[in-house]
Amino acid sequence: MGDSGLARPHNGSLIPEAARRERLRRREQHRAAPATRRTGDVTHWLALTGFTMAFAAAILFWPQQVVSAFPAAARLYQKVGIEVNQVGLALERVRSHLVYAGGVPSLRVNGTIANVSQVARQVPELRFTLRDTAGQSVFTWSEPVSDLPLLPGARITFSTKIAAPPELAQKVEIRFNRIGDAPMAMTDEPAPN
Repeated sequence: MGDSGLARPHNGSLIPEAARRERLRRREQHRAAPATRRTGDVTHWLALTGFTMAFAAAILFWPQQVVSAFPAAARLYQKVGIEVNQVGLALERVRSHLVYAGGVPSLRVNGTIANVSQVARQVPELRFTLRDTAGQSVFTWSEPVSDLPLLPGARITFSTKIAAPPELAQKVEIRFNRIGDAPMAMTDEPAPN
């Protein structure tokens, strides 16, 4: 039947040419789809890997910013041995020594607080803890340092004295008086025996 637009396949039935072309086009699309799908899968895996590496880099290289955004992360950093200063203040040159007056010992503790951040910081009270040889607390007290903010890079000294410290005391631990705040300082000199 010449030019009627119909083709005669080998089974003897008549199929319109457009239907045959559509079937061939679908077959070609189906064959090409897995390659496109594989390319898409690789792209997604590469994107996920890149995001994971960027996230890990942020955690490792910018812990201060991570802890500023998520304060609870400070404990995780501490567990893996990375100290993050949330306060922006550092305790320096901390010393303790005994002073005797009339045969009665007094423990004097002094040192410096430095603002190691880029902004002015309020200086919280200091919490002093006397510890025994097992690290157990035997006495604790707090002292205010300053009501004025400490400018970036500035330092302020502190000094405190306690009369007749407990005989079990061996070390002095100093922290800022807010739960979870760091840093902490321990004196190298033992407290009175």
